[in-house]
Amino acid sequence: MKWLLQQCQSGRFGSTQGTILALKAIIRYDKSRQSAKSDVKFTVALNGSKLGEVEVSVSAQDPIVFPSFADKLVEGQQNSLELSLTEGASIPMALAVEYFCETPESSSQCQVGFSCKLSSETFDEGSGGEVAVSLRNLADIKQGMVMAIIGLPGGLEPRHDQLKELVKAEKIDAYEIRGREVICYLRGMRELEERQFKVDVIARIPGQYTGPASRAYLYYTDEFKLWLPGLKCKIKPTGGEEVQQKPTSSTGGYSSTSSSETTKPSSSSKKGGLFNSMGNTDFDVKL
Repeated sequence: MKWLLQQCQSGRFGSTQGTILALKAIIRYDKSRQSAKSDVKFTVALNGSKLGEVEVSVSAQDPIVFPSFADKLVEGQQNSLELSLTEGASIPMALAVEYFCETPESSSQCQVGFSCKLSSETFDEGSGGEVAVSLRNLADIKQGMVMAIIGLPGGLEPRHDQLKELVKAEKIDAYEIRGREVICYLRGMRELEERQFKVDVIARIPGQYTGPASRAYLYYTDEFKLWLPGLKCKIKPTGGEEVQQKPTSSTGGYSSTSSSETTKPSSSSKKGGLFNSMGNTDFDVKL
C-alpha cells in the first residue's frame, strides 16, 4: 500500500483506468484496517516544538484541521513536521503542500523540448504580433498526447480564427483557451519529431505585462514538465498620454503541490485541510 500511495501524482494514479483500480484497492484496504473504537487525540509538532492538538471523535467524517503554522516555518532551511496519534490508533491521511512560484522548476525527466517567443516586446495598441512555438520529442520513441500551454501577457488576445487554421493545417490537433493561456494538444509525436507553429495575437489594452509561465509535457506524465518564464510585453496607447502602471502578472504565479504542479490549465491547487497556508519552504514529514 505504501508503494501504491507513492505513485499518486496530483491526485491521479497514471491513466484514468489506473486511478480507478488504485482507488478501489485503497478503499478495500481502509475498510479492512478500521480500528478506531474510541476518540483519539491528534498532535502536530514542527522542528521539535509542539504546535497543538485536536480531539477527534470516532464518528468524525470531516477533515482534521489545525490552525495555520506557516509563520513558524523557517525560511531557507529544511523544516521537520511530525504528526502523531493516540497510541494504538490509526487514521488514513494525505499530505498536500502549497507554495507560490512564478516559474516552477522544470523536471529533468521531461521528454519534450519546448520554446516560445514573442515577435516583439513592444506593441502599439491595436497592432498584431505572434508567438513562435517549437515542440520537439527528445526521445527516439513515439510519444502519446503532448501538451503545450502558452501563457500570454495581459493585454494580448489570441486570434481564434488563426488557431482554427492551425488545426485545419494539422500543426496542432486541438486547442482551448483558459484565462491568459492558450492550450495546444498534439495527439502524438514521432521519434525525435519537431513541430513548429505560430500563434497570432492582438494588442488590446495599453500597459506593461508579464504572462503566466508557459510549459510543455506528455499528457500521461504531467508530473514531468518543462517550464518557461512568463512572456513580457509593453503595449503603447495609440493616442493621449501613455498609461503609467507597474508591471503586472496575469495570474500572479502558481500554487502547486509537493509532487507536481497542478496539471490542469490555470495551475491552481485546492486549498484547505490540514495545511492550508504553507509558504515556499522545504520540510520533512515524520509519522
